[in-house]
Amino acid sequence: KDSSQFVVCIDPGHGGYDVGAKRFMGVFEKDITLNVAITVGKILEKKNIKVIYTRTSDVVMWPSNEKEDLRKRIDVSNKANANLFISIHCNADSNRSLKGIETWCRFTNTDGEKLARNIQNELVFNNYSQDRGLKYESNGSLAVLKLNKSVSALVELGFLSNNADSKFITSESGQEKCGQAIAKGILNYKLDANK
Repeated sequence: KDSSQFVVCIDPGHGGYDVGAKRFMGVFEKDITLNVAITVGKILEKKNIKVIYTRTSDVVMWPSNEKEDLRKRIDVSNKANANLFISIHCNADSNRSLKGIETWCRFTNTDGEKLARNIQNELVFNNYSQDRGLKYESNGSLAVLKLNKSVSALVELGFLSNNADSKFITSESGQEKCGQAIAKGILNYKLDANK
């Protein structure tokens, strides 16, 4: 596929009925992931990459059923024959001291790992939280990665339950920086893949 046909599917986690993780100040994960996803998409489109989204607003086109929800997201990517699929999320934990950025892929020594590492490196470079590294299927299986035909990664921008992480990822400038970092990670991966 040449660059004009290079397709990236961006999945802003959660949405609609599913708010995802909630900050204690009432900021929802679904809103952060959407803002970051739109930033990523705009940057990629300027680089002549075709971008498709699993959602572009808080309206979701699927029933309030988690399994059906995940299946529909994967369908969007598979039907578009996407080269890459990136799902964007925020973490949360009852232990409020937990913080950091992590990126998930399925296995080591794969294109998925290369994509995840490029994205992780760029996010960590922003220096807003600690590096929790890459996570793999052995750490926990994620349907959006497992059932996807394209090279896939899932990003956890930080912990909404942690004050420092939350302050950054709920801010407009923080979301902008996260979006730029993810886009740069994708472009770096694409550059490497074309060598």
